[in-house]
Amino acid sequence: MQTARYPCRQLNSKTIKSAALCYLSLVFLGKCSIISAKCVCKVEEEGFEKAWNSVCRTRDACDRALRGMRNVAFFFSAISAQSLKKQTKKKKADEDVDEESDDNEQLSDSSQVASSSSQEWIANHPTIVNQKLCPSVTYWIALTTPNGAPCSPILIHRALLECSVDVVANQVPCHEGKESSALKELFKVFKDHKNPFMDDLVKSSYQYCYRDEFESVVGDSDSVDLAECESEKVVRVWLVDPSFQSNLSWAVRKLQDAKLIIDRYGFQFDGMGVQRGKEPFEEQAMLSDKLMVLVNDIGIAMKKLGYAL
Repeated sequence: MQTARYPCRQLNSKTIKSAALCYLSLVFLGKCSIISAKCVCKVEEEGFEKAWNSVCRTRDACDRALRGMRNVAFFFSAISAQSLKKQTKKKKADEDVDEESDDNEQLSDSSQVASSSSQEWIANHPTIVNQKLCPSVTYWIALTTPNGAPCSPILIHRALLECSVDVVANQVPCHEGKESSALKELFKVFKDHKNPFMDDLVKSSYQYCYRDEFESVVGDSDSVDLAECESEKVVRVWLVDPSFQSNLSWAVRKLQDAKLIIDRYGFQFDGMGVQRGKEPFEEQAMLSDKLMVLVNDIGIAMKKLGYAL
């Protein structure tokens, strides 16, 4: 199998598409208006290296903006790439790589975090530099409206602009069936869920942000064990409105059964605070949450040794 060196053009997995059609459609049809959005990092100001190293932090900032909005029920997002230069259709077709349709395909090993040396980073990422691929975050956002009535994307656009990114946001028509425009937009978010090229970039960015935050708090990044800081998935889902928890959790479980690789955030236990049973895909902590746990552990150890932060 040839390893992908570019973002995928489309999602080819029929099982994931069928799961979305059969289960996720029931969650939003007649209840939500759908907005699609793309947030493109401003590479001209930062350069490719810094922009890609910070893309996980950029997604977290955009996520926080959406979670603070009224009527946002839930949203899916994916770290993606946006070409800054125009290409002919033939050249683009030659360079883009489709996702393999075999649902049993295994991901290749992810690369290590990129070197801090700009020259080495550029040498290790020829696709990004040569094709001028700048980091972006693609969103599929469900907002609660009366009977799923269409909602203007203006407020979403305005909120995401506050995150210092270039934004394109559009209202997506919702209707039933496999030709649904809403599902087609969702599949654009899912398309790189197991792409090794994008997975490596996300892992590299996550480790960079983790080390940077550790150094800003503790003042020393040499003691960070990057092998233990885990990573993020390319695709994630955020639950914002708790009233959608039961149905959305069930739909996401079906998507995962169909081999969708995704992180889940915002899903809680029942209203009494009692765990009904361990979730098979338990919610992971955000980058900042993991950092706080790490800093607290360091603080406890230093106090035992007679030091203080």
